[in-house]
This record gives sequence, C-alpha cells and structure tokens, in this order.
Amino acid sequence: TWEFGLRVGQDRHDPDGGDARDFDTFSASVSALWELAEAQKVKFSLSSVQRAPAPEELFSNGVHVATQSFERGDDSLDEESSINLDLGYHLHSERLDLRVEAFVNRYSDYIYQAITGEFFDPELELLAPFCTADDEDECLPGLQWAADDARFAGREFELTVPVGGGFDIGAFGDLVRGE
Repeated sequence: TWEFGLRVGQDRHDPDGGDARDFDTFSASVSALWELAEAQKVKFSLSSVQRAPAPEELFSNGVHVATQSFERGDDSLDEESSINLDLGYHLHSERLDLRVEAFVNRYSDYIYQAITGEFFDPELELLAPFCTADDEDECLPGLQWAADDARFAGREFELTVPVGGGFDIGAFGDLVRGE
C-alpha cells in the first residue's frame, strides 16, 4: 500500500502594535506498507515538512505563568524545516503483538527555547544577569526563543502478550538522541 501527501500552508501573525509576519509552508510525504506474511508488515515513510513559527515564538516578552519563566520571542525566526525517515516492523499474531520502529529527523532552523542565564524579578519587574529578589525562589529564569540545526534519531518498541480473560501484559520503550 502506498500513500502520498502534500500540504501548502499560509500563516499570518499580526500582533497588536507590531509588524505582521507572513509564512508560506510546504510539506510532502510518501509512505509504503508491505505485508511480508499474514501476520507481518514492514513500513517505510519519508517526509519533508515545514512549520511556521507560532506567535509566542515570535512575539513573547513577559512572564509565562504556566512554566514559571520569563520568555522572549524572536520576530526574525524563519520557517522550521525537516526531512524525516521512519522504518517499522509489526508482527501481529494470536500469541503476541510486536512493533519496532526506527527514525531519523534532520531539521533546519529547529525552534526551541534557550536558557539565557538571566533572571526576572516579578516584584521589581527587572530582568538581570542575577536574581535581585530577597528570596531567590521568587526569580524566574529567562528563556529566549531561538532556532538552530538539529538532528533526532531514535528507536521505539512495543510488545503486548494476551494472558486470557481479556487481559494483556505489555511493555514499551523508546530511546531518542537529539543533537
């Protein structure tokens, strides 16, 4: 079985009192699924994906209550682009269900939050290279949205064994290495 996909996107972020940013993105994918035997399948997928930065990645400039940090955006960020390869094997029988996958994702302009080493004192509303509050727990770490090249590679597995009475025993795990 073969599948193909295409997506074209247009995003416009227009903040109050700021300059609007427009992004045109394009993504394409191809995948295949081969049945080796009645209970065994192999899959392969290759994709090229672009993602426009989110508004908070571009325009943040303040306290983020949920993460207890002070975030700054970067309005010069470009689209994040990736090339992704995924290989997998699936064995499904009456005695067990086994899935094994491996993947590699290479990014250009991967968007992430960098720790700046600065601290924000909410009482004084001051961002400084050191905590200025009387109690250090009151200071929030400074984070800066940024972009750089990145690579993620990993493996995943899942094993399920039926034990009867509608119950299964299962194990799963994954390992991801990012650079």
